[in-house]
Amino acid sequence: MLTWRKGSAEDVDEGEFADLAYVDEMGRGHTWLVADITVALPTNDAGDVFTMRQVSLTVPDTKTSRDTDGQDTTRQIHILSTRTDLPVKQVIYPMGSR
Repeated sequence: MLTWRKGSAEDVDEGEFADLAYVDEMGRGHTWLVADITVALPTNDAGDVFTMRQVSLTVPDTKTSRDTDGQDTTRQIHILSTRTDLPVKQVIYPMGSR
């Protein structure tokens, strides 16, 4: 399973992030600031959880606060996956697995 995390989620601590560079099959370079962590998602009101891998990226904040906080603001986006065997670059850029 691979999906974007929808709804609000707590930001990942900045200390978890590292730079990642990747050159795709067309020779284009990609760079990301990423965190690869495990999260426990609630499944019901009884406190049960489902554990998943979360790959988070820091990206420009072009959606919410750019007008009020300036051009250099960022936000985090989160990808959830059950695939713990894939390198981070293949979670972010699935075409790189071809």
